[in-house]
Amino acid sequence: MLNVKNAIIGLLIAVIAAGGAIAAFAANPAGNSTNVEVTVWQRVSDGAIFLSTRSEGGEWTTRNTAIDLSKMSESGLYRQSSPVTVTVADGAPAKGNAQAYAVWLVDQALARYERDGLQATLDYYNSPAALDGPWYVFMIEDRDGALYSVANSNVPEIVGTTRERIDRTGFNYGEAFAETVDGGAGQWVVYWFTHPETREDAEKHTWIVRVGDYLFGAGWYEGISSE
Repeated sequence: MLNVKNAIIGLLIAVIAAGGAIAAFAANPAGNSTNVEVTVWQRVSDGAIFLSTRSEGGEWTTRNTAIDLSKMSESGLYRQSSPVTVTVADGAPAKGNAQAYAVWLVDQALARYERDGLQATLDYYNSPAALDGPWYVFMIEDRDGALYSVANSNVPEIVGTTRERIDRTGFNYGEAFAETVDGGAGQWVVYWFTHPETREDAEKHTWIVRVGDYLFGAGWYEGISSE
């Protein structure tokens, strides 16, 4: 569903019994080099061990099933798991590649929505932490054809409202948003909107994707640095 290129990494986790040290080994089946960060968690209550992974610049993915370390290595010096296969999303494109970065931001929002649910996603994208210079993700809810802003860290005063989305040129970008197909790849919509830093209208190129009644969008502003 997400437009995220995935690398499938085979991870073999070995825990040294003496001292509890942890080692992780990663290999890309395609033979390409992939940098992967690995965190291993041990639950205090019962000692169960869990694995989190991410590629550089990506979001953490946690495997919810405990790692089984009941098997011993041939030397008898290590407890050993079976290979664990996880999907690690590629890191963020450079912000200078504005089109790819906008798509990546929306993919991250969709992943957050699937992982954390609606309310946590709204809380994050309505927070100042979600505004990165000119970059931000907005969310709109389609309520029987009426588009309500539900997340926008750039213009928070519009959250919870519905309004005509007609820019300074007379273009009805709200109608264009509404035409985004549920489950489709998404679409680009170009219109004028408030720039987060200059606070003036500027031409914006927005990538927008629909999931059910929710629209997720992010984009860049023409003629203004997106770094």
